[in-house]
Amino acid sequence: MLMLRTVVATLAVIAVADGHAQLPPTPDDKRYPELVAMKKWLESGMPQARHCAVSAGLFSEASEFYRATRSEPATLEELRRRHEATIPARDRTQLHSTLGHVVGMAAGFAALGEDSATIAYSQLCIGRAKNPKAELAPAAIQARFNGAAKCEAAHPAGSLDRKECVAVAFRL
Repeated sequence: MLMLRTVVATLAVIAVADGHAQLPPTPDDKRYPELVAMKKWLESGMPQARHCAVSAGLFSEASEFYRATRSEPATLEELRRRHEATIPARDRTQLHSTLGHVVGMAAGFAALGEDSATIAYSQLCIGRAKNPKAELAPAAIQARFNGAAKCEAAHPAGSLDRKECVAVAFRL
C-alpha cells in the first residue's frame, strides 16, 4: 500500500542527501490518478518538487509531534532539535522559516486525520509550486477542508481511496 508519508519522507531523504532510494510502487493510475500525479511530480527532481518533498516530510513530522503535544512552541523546538545540526549554518535561517511554516500548518490541519493532513499539505505545496497565483482565500480553503471531511467519513483511515479523495479535494 502506498503511503504518501513514506514517499514524502523518502523524497526528503533523497533531496537532502542526493542518495538513491527505492520508492513504494505507484498505485493503479486509473483508480488513483491524483496520487499517481502527485508521486510523479514529487519524483520529477525539479527544484519546486524537491522543496515540496522536503517541506512535506517536515510537515509530517510536525503534524505527528503537534498531535501528541498540541503545542506549537514545543513542536517547533523539537523539529529544530532534530534537524538544525544536520543543516549547514548558512541554511539555518531558511530551515527556521520552513519549520515555523510547517508547524503552523500542522496546527491548522490538526482537525484532519494524520494521513489526510499530509496529503492536503502536499497538494497545497504542489499547487502553489505549479500556480503561485492559485486561490487560497479562507473560503476556498474551508471548501477544501469540507471536502476532506467528507472523504474521511466515506473511507477508512490509511486507505488509498481516502488519500485519493483528499488529494482531489485539495488540488489547486
